[in-house]
Amino acid sequence: MQQSKPGIGDLGTASLSTDPDVTPRAFPCRSVPLALKTKVKMELDSLCERGIMERVNKPIAWVNQMAVVEKKNGAVIICIEPQTLNKALKQKHLKMPTLDDVLPTLQKGKVFSKLDMKA
Repeated sequence: MQQSKPGIGDLGTASLSTDPDVTPRAFPCRSVPLALKTKVKMELDSLCERGIMERVNKPIAWVNQMAVVEKKNGAVIICIEPQTLNKALKQKHLKMPTLDDVLPTLQKGKVFSKLDMKA
């Protein structure tokens, strides 16, 4: 996957593995309403240009259906429905820190911020 461009932020990389006993599924594409096709293409192109997505031009084992939602402001949100893939993913067992774990590291903090991811 290509590197994120400046301004997007780097959330790191993820390594996912699937259970070999689960058969991969390739779902057919859903149709996009004609009125949204141009907006969807522009959004997909933008996601690729910004390094958030990358184009795949070869057959792959796992293909999830894309759902498109139009926001009130006319922009589109593109989502996938990965239920079958989620069932096949091997979960890492990580301990989430509790408030008691985190508070001691914050005692000398002076500036706090809130992260709001929109794309």
